[in-house]
Amino acid sequence: MLTGIPPFYSQDVQQMYTKILFQTAIDFGRIPDTDAQDIITRLLERDPKARLKDPKQIKQHPFFAPIDWDKLANRKLDPPFVPRAPESWNEEDPFTVLEETGTRRAQRESEERRLNAMFDGFTYVGQTRNN
Repeated sequence: MLTGIPPFYSQDVQQMYTKILFQTAIDFGRIPDTDAQDIITRLLERDPKARLKDPKQIKQHPFFAPIDWDKLANRKLDPPFVPRAPESWNEEDPFTVLEETGTRRAQRESEERRLNAMFDGFTYVGQTRNN
């Protein structure tokens, strides 16, 4: 996750399952941080009895040393990155976009025309609930 892909990733799903089951070493090529390597290794330990799973121990791991857990729990930490919301963002309902941008509208209308063109020449009109 630190590199953008899971540790046992493969485009071939069967190969990925094989790696999960049998690969003994994790390639940390793009992760130079030894604390990150250690926590990943301990979280992915195959033996459940030896695996790092206690939340208190995880929070105390050196990888998380910079985090003030009390401030985090009380929402007093500033996020390291705040994404910009689109101009059409609806504060009341963040899952609703108020207005469609001109570019997006043009793309949607173009796609609708393309899909409708597939049915040019069809004359059948089925029965609707109102008929």
